[in-house]
Amino acid sequence: MMPFRIGADARCTDGACGQVSRMIVNPVAREVTHLAVDPKHQRGPGRQVTVDYVPSGEVDIRRELTVCATDGEIGQVQGLIVEPSGHQVTHVLLQAGHMWGRKDVAIPIGAVTKIGTLLIHLSLTRRQVKDLPPVSIDHPAG
Repeated sequence: MMPFRIGADARCTDGACGQVSRMIVNPVAREVTHLAVDPKHQRGPGRQVTVDYVPSGEVDIRRELTVCATDGEIGQVQGLIVEPSGHQVTHVLLQAGHMWGRKDVAIPIGAVTKIGTLLIHLSLTRRQVKDLPPVSIDHPAG
């Protein structure tokens, strides 16, 4: 499994090139189609993908995206875990909880019912998410 963490350093064939700022996902196929990388030594958004260029039918996954359980908001997206051979998303990486009770969890993609422009909806309750084991965002277990 490959974790794609929003904010992670990105490397091109000739070296470091910036940071992952967003991921573009086909929500029907549940696969990553593009990564947006903001240049390392330049201000402003990356040139590979902009909001205006998100392909029709695909969604922009970014850190500000809120994740909602069936009974309310539970946290913010931190990234995705992707199957390398087919680019299939297997989990949504989430920072759940509040300031003093925060933990990182991997939500199975099967629990995602809808990916919108502002929210990701789950079929799980807040309690079910709270009961998930914590993961390291930088090294999530597959």
